[in-house]
Amino acid sequence: NEYNRLMNRIVPFFLLISSIALSIFLKQGEMLAQFYIPSISLHNFTQVQELDTNSLCNRFVYHLDDLIDPSISYIQDYVHVEYPCGDVPANTGVCSDVVVRAFKNIDICLQQDVHEYRKAKGLSLERSIDHRRVRNLGPYFASLGWELDYNSAEDFSFKPGDIIWWKLGGKTDHIGIVMPNGMVLHNIGNGQVVDVYPHSYQIHKIYRIKE
Repeated sequence: NEYNRLMNRIVPFFLLISSIALSIFLKQGEMLAQFYIPSISLHNFTQVQELDTNSLCNRFVYHLDDLIDPSISYIQDYVHVEYPCGDVPANTGVCSDVVVRAFKNIDICLQQDVHEYRKAKGLSLERSIDHRRVRNLGPYFASLGWELDYNSAEDFSFKPGDIIWWKLGGKTDHIGIVMPNGMVLHNIGNGQVVDVYPHSYQIHKIYRIKE
């Protein structure tokens, strides 16, 4: 009958179209496979992190997240700090304590290192406070060869772990550490937080850890 004759014509046509479409699809799949990059498993990511932390700077950066704590009170009062490697109460601190604690997390005692540096230079000594002054940390970092040439934002690329010495209002010292996301960990009165960028304040000096 007429219906069967119509189906005998249409079915082969659709089979032909389907075959061509399948062939094109498979060909595109082969082409896409050339550009496929497998995702990194959690296991592999952990291995990469372990390898990265073999260097001093990477270990420094790896532990920065541990310092984020908006509940820390900003207290500038003089506090007696046990020597060596003591600290002010954990729930308090100023901007320099962020840096001191970051190094302490990788077993580097800035209290002792800055004291020995100043002692060798014949400078005044106060073991409880010298390492907590930005203007003392800067020269010490420079003595290690960590100070970078900095002229303007246009020709400088920040890296995680860079330590920035700012001048607030052109005169007040402030300090922070660049995080992997490009923002800076610091404490200006709102706890140890990551809420500004390198150029949020006037940059005075920049230091980068070297092995």
